[in-house]
Amino acid sequence: GPPPDFVAVEVQATPINQPQPEYPDFARRAGVEGQVIVRAWVTAEGAVREVQLLRGVHGLLDQAALDAVRRWTFSPARQNNRAVAVWVAVPITFRLN
Repeated sequence: GPPPDFVAVEVQATPINQPQPEYPDFARRAGVEGQVIVRAWVTAEGAVREVQLLRGVHGLLDQAALDAVRRWTFSPARQNNRAVAVWVAVPITFRLN
C-alpha cells in the first residue's frame, strides 16, 4: 500500500524528469490561470505510483497537472542509506504569457 503521510527521510525525493502539462485550449481561451498542488506517491524506485489533487484551480487545469505528474520520475527519498517510498507535494503553475 501507499506510504504513511509522513516519512522521516535524510534525503528528499527529487524530480529528475518533469514533463510539463499541456495547457488546455479551453482554459487558455477563458484566461484561466493558477497553481495546482498535486500529491504524488513516489516509490522507492523513483516512479510515481499514484497522484491526488491537494488544491485545484479549475477542473481542466487540475486534470492536466495530474496527468503531467503521473509521467514524472524522481530520485527516490533515502532513509538509513536505502530508498524509501514517500508522498511529495508538487506545485504546478499555469500562467498565460
